[in-house]
Amino acid sequence: MSGAHGAGFRAGLRAAIFILLGDQCSNGRCGITDRRVLQIDHVVGGGTQHRREVSGRRYLESILRDLTTGRRRYRLLCANHHALATKCRHKRLHGGKVRLT
Repeated sequence: MSGAHGAGFRAGLRAAIFILLGDQCSNGRCGITDRRVLQIDHVVGGGTQHRREVSGRRYLESILRDLTTGRRRYRLLCANHHALATKCRHKRLHGGKVRLT
């Protein structure tokens, strides 16, 4: 799928995922609901590899399938909290310490 139809289909998948994940940043002190800055976070990491293995709309379809079958490996984070969480995971893997505040 390409063009406007493909983009609309992907937007629909993304909206369904966001609703299943609470439609707001999952950091308790944040609560941002603007979908333009919300991102899907792989809670235990592995998002880059997941995107490489399953690209395009199939990536979003695989997340939606996981969520509808009870697999909760994802959460929504605003761009800032997603960057912090990713940095924290990276440092933990490499022996450093970072506080997510």
